Amino acid sequence: MKKLCLAGALGAALALPLGLVTQNRPAVAQDMGGDMGGGNDDDHEKGEHKDGDHEDAKKDACHVAHAKGGTVEMPCHDEKKLTEVQGLDGKLTAKVTIAWPKEGDEVKEADAKKPIEFKLENYNIGKDEKGDWQHCHVILDSKPYQAAYDAKTITLEACNGGKPLDAGWHLLTIFPSRNYHLSVKNEGACAQVRFFVKEKKGEVPKATDPQLVYSRPKGDYLVAEKQNEEILLDFYLLNCKLAPDGHKVHAVVHDEKGAELEKHELTKWWPITILKGAKPGKYKVTLVSGVL
Repeated sequence: MKKLCLAGALGAALALPLGLVTQNRPAVAQDMGGDMGGGNDDDHEKGEHKDGDHEDAKKDACHVAHAKGGTVEMPCHDEKKLTEVQGLDGKLTAKVTIAWPKEGDEVKEADAKKPIEFKLENYNIGKDEKGDWQHCHVILDSKPYQAAYDAKTITLEACNGGKPLDAGWHLLTIFPSRNYHLSVKNEGACAQVRFFVKEKKGEVPKATDPQLVYSRPKGDYLVAEKQNEEILLDFYLLNCKLAPDGHKVHAVVHDEKGAELEKHELTKWWPITILKGAKPGKYKVTLVSGVL
């Protein structure tokens, strides 16, 4: 199944085939690690939502994907707690530093099989009690992220779908994530480097460019495991702020026939949940950003 995850400058349209909502676990899902979501089997109907609608929803937590499998409660209706777990309250100091490749490096084709080297400070990751299944989202160019449970095993080639890297410039983005795939957004948490293979051709966003980086949803969601109840939509912003009278993010959800199911206007950097009780099938999420 083809998946697409884009990291691009604001103003662009970013689309992701979310994947399948299925009754049973597909064979390929055995190796997906934590890339799953949350649910029940109720009908889902088209709706339009303004940023802040979720604040008027029920006050209890929503159930979204857990990296270990199944679902977990996320404090999606507790603004204070959600501010805290995202690192937006000024107390969290998670920091990613990429040691290899370095900014402006030339990467040889053979080196794309080497592990990416990065350092993570003030935040635990790992598939154990200490790491609590927290991880980093590692994104190469416009590819779906790879979940890194340590800082020494993810390769550039793995981030490229197991294929050799094309010649030209590439963009590597890494940021920490909770065990339910919500990105950590404190200042300094995200790191990027630009590098090239063979020749300096093509364009990637500069370090100072406004950027919208797609994070979730991604992959397959299983009705039998109630992973389709509420699906997390999350993204990363760099060098930009959202505002009612400025930059906005518009999220649109379509089914496999192209019918529009949901439309959300986001005027602050905040996660939402989508596709409550989605029926089995394929869905696509598109993010459009800019001054609209």
